[in-house]
Amino acid sequence: MADLHRDMEKLAVDRLGTSMRRLNEAIDSIRAVRMDPSVDIEAKILQVLPLVPNNSISEQLLTLVDALSEAIAEAEALESSRDPPVNKTKPRAPLCLLSLRDYTTVQAAVELILVWGAYPCVEAGILTPIPQRVVAKTFKIDRAKVQHVATLESNPSTPAHLDNILRGLLHVLQLSQFKPMLLPAYLADLLACLVYRIHCQPSPPPTAAAARLQQLMDVLPIRVFMGSLRGVLATPHASTLFVLSSIPFTLKLLFIH
Repeated sequence: MADLHRDMEKLAVDRLGTSMRRLNEAIDSIRAVRMDPSVDIEAKILQVLPLVPNNSISEQLLTLVDALSEAIAEAEALESSRDPPVNKTKPRAPLCLLSLRDYTTVQAAVELILVWGAYPCVEAGILTPIPQRVVAKTFKIDRAKVQHVATLESNPSTPAHLDNILRGLLHVLQLSQFKPMLLPAYLADLLACLVYRIHCQPSPPPTAAAARLQQLMDVLPIRVFMGSLRGVLATPHASTLFVLSSIPFTLKLLFIH
């Protein structure tokens, strides 16, 4: 039984290492693509992402992040069932051990998935304009390139696409490695997208978005949740429907808590 558990741990560590390496390579490749007026930047980036050719950049990045999220979740589950070390004076390394580079790669991937994936799904003015977004110094991707690709990806996407983006982002951001730092940083964006999906895109029914919003309300401290919600409401929005739908939602939240 012990041998089987060790084999499972080894497989989990290998899977985690492989998925993290692929995401690192993808983000490094995107960073390496230079802005050039004579080059199709979007096509150039897609060339360095060797996944499904017909998928968008954000969909390919989300596929890589999903694989990493599953690998981390598997490693964490095995970690919780490990026997205590025989020699307590020699602590063993955790199964899910990420470097600072890994952490900054995930942060960059989340930013790109949001900007290149979620922004086309909502009306202009719902989310912070891309040039005004505050990103970490470790992001190291040219703002002009981010804006250029976002403009190319600006065709309206379906509610189902937004649902998928929110699913993937919430999955990775609620993992223990990223929840303390990254989830608060992106909570206002996620809340704006969820409220927009629920109240401004009623078809198909936003069942999944409503469940995800309720889950955030259940697991996050009310101070953190309300702080991010105030940030959403304080941002000038072009969509009257979004503003009007946010008011009863906020009043309901205050009444509940």
